[in-house]
Amino acid sequence: MGMPLLSEVKNDPTQAFYICRICTSQIALSDSFNYYYTPETGLTGGVFDEVVNVHVKQSAQLRKVGLHTTVDAYCLGCGNHLGWKFVKISKEDPSVEENMILLPMAKLLMWDGYQMVSAEAT
Repeated sequence: MGMPLLSEVKNDPTQAFYICRICTSQIALSDSFNYYYTPETGLTGGVFDEVVNVHVKQSAQLRKVGLHTTVDAYCLGCGNHLGWKFVKISKEDPSVEENMILLPMAKLLMWDGYQMVSAEAT
């Protein structure tokens, strides 16, 4: 079975969205960005509730990010490691939900409706 086809989030040039910094595949609408998250591990990133062109390998190893269990998430376009998908949530930190995605903003660019900018500046 081959890789799934790449998706586009919207073709509205005024809509802000995030793309992979390496291959420019669309990743998420700005509306899907919830907040910045920094668990005790020091990994800082944006938490998104809906993404496209991001996949998790079938044989993915589980790992801890803060109090939560995650799996690595990769760009469907280039295979670049983009971040982590939350698969098991600790009740001690209810700030995230299962299936949300944590993406370090340094791995993304953002189309702000007018120009491409670093996602870290948003």
